[in-house]
Amino acid sequence: MLGKRSKDLISNILLMLVSIFISLLILEIGLRLFFPRYQSAARFYQMPYGVYPRHRPSSLEIDYHPDTGIKHPVVYNNLGLRQSWNIYPESDKGRLRIGVFGDSFVENRQLSIEYGFVNVLDYLLNSNENKFEVINFGNSGYGTDDSYLNFLQYPIAKDLSFSFYVFCNNDIGDIYQHHLISIDKNGDLIFIRHQQDNSLWKKCVSKLYLTYFLLDVKIRFINWYKNVLMMCGMNVDFRHSVGRIYFESDFYDMHFNDEIDHVIRIYRAILQKWSKQSAARHSPLTVVLLPFHLDTKLEFLTPNNIDRLNLYALLKRTYPDTPRIRFYHDGHWNETGNMIAAIFLYRYLEAKFDLPHRDDHWVKQRLFEYYSAFDKEWFPDFNVEEIPLSEVKEEAIRSKYRSLSVVKK
Repeated sequence: MLGKRSKDLISNILLMLVSIFISLLILEIGLRLFFPRYQSAARFYQMPYGVYPRHRPSSLEIDYHPDTGIKHPVVYNNLGLRQSWNIYPESDKGRLRIGVFGDSFVENRQLSIEYGFVNVLDYLLNSNENKFEVINFGNSGYGTDDSYLNFLQYPIAKDLSFSFYVFCNNDIGDIYQHHLISIDKNGDLIFIRHQQDNSLWKKCVSKLYLTYFLLDVKIRFINWYKNVLMMCGMNVDFRHSVGRIYFESDFYDMHFNDEIDHVIRIYRAILQKWSKQSAARHSPLTVVLLPFHLDTKLEFLTPNNIDRLNLYALLKRTYPDTPRIRFYHDGHWNETGNMIAAIFLYRYLEAKFDLPHRDDHWVKQRLFEYYSAFDKEWFPDFNVEEIPLSEVKEEAIRSKYRSLSVVKK
């Protein structure tokens, strides 16, 4: 028999649990009534595998141009992707979807969204044949493992007609540090920390507005905490560790050891699996090589049976007087770098999809009209005839490639 004290304790615990449940229920109802921005997330989004939380869907942040200091909105669409339009699984069935996976070079937070190569590439493709949609799956801090899990998780990735994975040197260090995926003795992938999971509880959690509210609070707290530390003079990088610094130092110096060899095997195994799954979906995968330096010494990392596109090799061949493609105060691509990347990727897809070949003058004219639709914070130096845009065309370009510049709260 339970004593009176035990009964009181159990009663209090039950009362506390019921109170918490009712409070959460009221909060969920309130969010559904007064926070419609979580609606698309709860309908189409599923909680991620990765170490770092993705950006909350239908959200707005602010960032600054590394060189000019001018601030710009950083908007994430209904799926939490940095895209200037919302994406729905059931829409645009007739369009060929091109997925671009990778890290901060793909996400392009440093620039206003119209200057990112994903939007420029989308415009070039649809100026040729209006049947494409280029989707930005990039996320700052992601490695090959995170990008592959992105490919597995998003339902819209199953409908892609082509995929690019943009490789950066530090992706190898991300695999080492994140420890998301390993391989067994047969070379098969082992999902260590985040198994591919379609369990009922995960589906239920992904449907709650409360889930995205809590993610919202967490991200805001992390940003606030980081700003406080920076105000105190502390340069904070939440992604690095001492072990990774030593790992990457040896890797960049080509001082390979058993640990580095193991991570490289994981990298290659991920790409092999990714390539096979893409082929099964009739969505070929191409690895875009993006080393930090103007060389090709890391090209050997990618398996020979997987298509590769070395942008720096193209850059050195195409532009003898290499233009500045990076910011002065940041290592990422600037506006020129993004434009050149878009041109190279367009030429590559032009051949892959057997599109009519357009000469360089046509490409420059299309780029001229594209950039003419926006404020002249930056404009390419093209020697082409300046043909004024009609108001209708200018508004059409601006409404698509900059439309999510304001998020309704």
